[in-house]
Amino acid sequence: MKKLTIRTTVRFLALGGFFLFLYPVFFAVLFTAAKNDISTGGLDPIVWCDRLSLIGTGVAILFCCFGFFLSFMGEHFRERKHFNLISKTLTAVCLLAAIIAVFFLSQSLVGPPLSVALIPALALSGIVGAKFYYLSYGKYYPVKILGLTVGIYLAFIVYCAFLGAVDQVLSASATIPTFLAYMVIYLLTKNQSGIDRMMERRKHDLSHLPSNMRRYSTL
Repeated sequence: MKKLTIRTTVRFLALGGFFLFLYPVFFAVLFTAAKNDISTGGLDPIVWCDRLSLIGTGVAILFCCFGFFLSFMGEHFRERKHFNLISKTLTAVCLLAAIIAVFFLSQSLVGPPLSVALIPALALSGIVGAKFYYLSYGKYYPVKILGLTVGIYLAFIVYCAFLGAVDQVLSASATIPTFLAYMVIYLLTKNQSGIDRMMERRKHDLSHLPSNMRRYSTL
């Protein structure tokens, strides 16, 4: 089982990194609100936007992991009908409670209009996480998703340039680190899934895959 550690770790990195594209989306919405004289609690608008965007992205990733765990529970106990029903009911109640809690927390931080916009993102994250359980981690990042993410970050930079704040945003926010983290996770995921496919084509048992094979590049 030790030799599966890297593969398992990469899967959860891929799961967690998928929604990093939400960071510039949240930042753009918050930055627009800050430009329209929304209270930032005395903080610099860029710092305020950065903190809330990181929080929103982090919460979305947690909801994604929660959806993943829900599918795991449903799959693991699918033969135990009564337990499956109880676990799904409890999970639904916990999910609803989490959404309500995040809604009221976000209301206190950014106000009702922006908190309402956060709820669909969280619901989408949970649904995607539930779907991801049934997919190979190599399929989490198709080319169209990579293109969409790169396009979102580029559009965000153009938007900041239009507002004359691109230098300040890039230097004082987590835009560059989040984009680099996304690209590192994408390349690592593709490389490791490529190694899996190569070994599976040769009918090689992945549980006996030599650990040094994980350091090879298939890109």
